Amino acid sequence: LMTLTLAGNHSLADPQSKSFSNWQLGQQTSGTYTIAAREVTRLPAYQSNGNLSEVLIEHLSEKITVKADGRICGTQQVSSMRASEGYLKVKLSYLCPNTSETIEIANHALFNVAASHIHFAKFEINTQGIDERLYTRRQLSHQFSLGDNSVTVGQNSLDIFATYIQFGFEHILIGFDHIAFLLT
Repeated sequence: LMTLTLAGNHSLADPQSKSFSNWQLGQQTSGTYTIAAREVTRLPAYQSNGNLSEVLIEHLSEKITVKADGRICGTQQVSSMRASEGYLKVKLSYLCPNTSETIEIANHALFNVAASHIHFAKFEINTQGIDERLYTRRQLSHQFSLGDNSVTVGQNSLDIFATYIQFGFEHILIGFDHIAFLLT
């Protein structure tokens, strides 16, 4: 086991697929989505179109939806942004009705091609507060209340803690290097 652990190559090292986003919620809802470029090569569209940015923009346009009070908000912009080397970054903008009480962000990107994919999202709600959420194949959408100029989050601390414990346990089980470390 020790030899396998020490001789490990990149294919054994942390197979976790990850992406990140930062959102500003309100009438003008927008966000930035960041992912390692290598993750985009998993998408079926990459086989027919080798341009990673174009593939990611098309994929996110189809797989991320924003709803206000249950109605889909209009997409204003989905465009590529400058990112760190080895990463891609996309700006997403949506126009929602001014009187919206709730905003829901659904993220179906990459979960169908990478079962262990995890998405870390940070939300700024009407410039009043920050909320962080985790998207997994079991949790594909989050809803936020915007009414009465107060921020209401949909998860309590215990639910968030339980989600991270479950994710951590699953993450250990999917990586040979993690199991080897525990056995060692």
